[in-house]
Amino acid sequence: MRRWRQCASACPCFYDLVYAVVGESSVAKGNISETVTVGGRVLSDHVMRRVIREPLLHFALLGLVIFGLNTWLDDTAVHNGLRIELTAADIGHLRTLWQRTWQRPPTADELRGAIEDRVREEILYREALAMGLDKDDTVVRRRLMQKLKFLSEDLMAGTEPTVDELQRYFREHRERYREPVRLQFSQVFFNVDRHGAKAAGMAREALESLTARGASANAGQALGDRLLTLVYDYPEQSVEDVARVFGDDFARQVVQLPVGGWQGPVRSGYGLHLVYIKDRRPGLVPTLASVQHAVLRDYEQAKREEAAEDFYERLRARYDIVIDQTALESLARGRSLAEAAR
Repeated sequence: MRRWRQCASACPCFYDLVYAVVGESSVAKGNISETVTVGGRVLSDHVMRRVIREPLLHFALLGLVIFGLNTWLDDTAVHNGLRIELTAADIGHLRTLWQRTWQRPPTADELRGAIEDRVREEILYREALAMGLDKDDTVVRRRLMQKLKFLSEDLMAGTEPTVDELQRYFREHRERYREPVRLQFSQVFFNVDRHGAKAAGMAREALESLTARGASANAGQALGDRLLTLVYDYPEQSVEDVARVFGDDFARQVVQLPVGGWQGPVRSGYGLHLVYIKDRRPGLVPTLASVQHAVLRDYEQAKREEAAEDFYERLRARYDIVIDQTALESLARGRSLAEAAR
């Protein structure tokens, strides 16, 4: 009883709770040989005993405990990052993504499914972070680095260039926009896989025959071997086109050959070739107006890269970077890490 009297003395509202439970008339008629005064009101031991045994009071106190526990758990969940809240904006975003994907609005069940997928994704993402699964993962590191790089490029990219800036960029990089050299040529093919070492001799004999009589470009059609992937005449081919068919080495040699007359043999991935250059059109630098779209694209990309590099350098300046130079020099000389440590 002493504890109940202490409770009543410490909490004036306790009197109101008692009266709500047992009624004011019962309190007024109770035994008040031992009393507690609360807020100017009197509670007897008789009433206190009734209160202790009253189920309604037990129910009320249990409700208060449950309410307090629930509030504490909610606060703990928020504090510990265990609360996931999808706002109206989040739901609207999910609905928009669904509509873009399926070209129609989602049904109520489909939207609920999209929301549950988003909750699942967030839970698994947080748990993965909590378990440290993002640590020492090359794919994750590169993806985060890439996202930061793109973000820095977008945020730090400059405004539209002026005409003078675009012209200056074009002058500094004009060779990049030069049109490729274009060739028209004929070729006679000799299959090394079929003839082996004899293929080179056959090609030289055919070349001597063609040059001795000053043969035209059409004179070699009856010579050499046939291959389904190759043709005799190649009109208007850029160096890149030639390289795609015959290989880079062949293209580099052919572009240096003089116009007119049979030349060779020139080796490709297929074998040996005699080549007749019919025409060569040199690559010309176009005007800015004709390639302005490409120049603007390259200019903007260059500025984004400059901004990203500047951003990185400013970040790097904040770090104290320590590299084991002894180990680096030892490895550069071909020594093992164990030897470097000694």
